[in-house]
Amino acid sequence: LYTNDNRIGKKLLRVYDSEMKRELNIETFYNTMKTLNLILSNVIENPDQPKFQRVSSTSRLLKTSVLDAHGGTRYLVLSGFKKREEDGKIFWVADVDTSEKLQDMTLARDLLADKMLAIEQQKTLEQEKSKIERVQHEQRAKIAMRQYQEDRETWHQNREKTPVTDSIATPFRDREESTSVPPNFPMFDGPPGELDEGSDEEGSNEEGVGQV
Repeated sequence: LYTNDNRIGKKLLRVYDSEMKRELNIETFYNTMKTLNLILSNVIENPDQPKFQRVSSTSRLLKTSVLDAHGGTRYLVLSGFKKREEDGKIFWVADVDTSEKLQDMTLARDLLADKMLAIEQQKTLEQEKSKIERVQHEQRAKIAMRQYQEDRETWHQNREKTPVTDSIATPFRDREESTSVPPNFPMFDGPPGELDEGSDEEGSNEEGVGQV
């Protein structure tokens, strides 16, 4: 429908692929399509009501989501809207005075609907995948914790069943006593740099005097 012999369909698809998809932020990109879809649907579903066939250029939603977006203005024009000045104000007015033009607008709306549906489906798949991965991670964590608890309980049970003789216990007690007491630092009672009486340095001085 968009690529065979339909001229408008080809142009709409080209704008979508080469301009609108340049938007890197998926939320901004989606909001552009959503706003365009809303504007076109209002006209298509209410072709005899003028209030739905024009939008003020001062509309914040139109400006941020369509006019300032990649390809938004061009898509709006190809869909059948024209820029007009009325009483000193700028409006975007739908040109659907023939059934052919209304059909082209319907085609533009349907293209957006198809693309939006594809994005929503992709988003749903990603959410489901993320949920599955989160559940699997939680399950692995529970299994690991249960295995740890079982191993720890087994270790305690084996330790209680294993008899300990004095020949084995003595070295462990000696090691526990030696490691339970921190090293005796500093080694000297005086300030850093001072030595106790009877130290090696004092002895070395006496040897030097005797040699002289």
